[in-house]
Amino acid sequence: MATPAEFNLDNATKNPVVQGSSFSASITSWTIEYVSPFDLSGRTIRSQIRERYDSKDAALTFVCQITNATAGVFSISASTGQTVALNSNKRYVYDVSSTINNTVDYLMRGQVQIIPRVTQ
Repeated sequence: MATPAEFNLDNATKNPVVQGSSFSASITSWTIEYVSPFDLSGRTIRSQIRERYDSKDAALTFVCQITNATAGVFSISASTGQTVALNSNKRYVYDVSSTINNTVDYLMRGQVQIIPRVTQ
């Protein structure tokens, strides 16, 4: 996989992160040609949110789980405690990487919109 897919977690894609709420997304990763799912067998998945791509520290590390390796399906999630610490009305960046035998492939990346909460 050479180029990660661009996918924003925001209102436009109906996948924003709401401050103080749990977040979960199920994602299917495709080969670069979008012909077949990217096989995740034997791989580990990691994903983080940062203020900028070059930020030293992650603002949030997603919990990642491969749910159907041969179909390329994985999930990313964050708890209420994790999202409450994010600044609302701010855009962050994220990416998702997969690793096998010390080889890292970046599956996707994009911006993350943090929606403010009202009820506290």
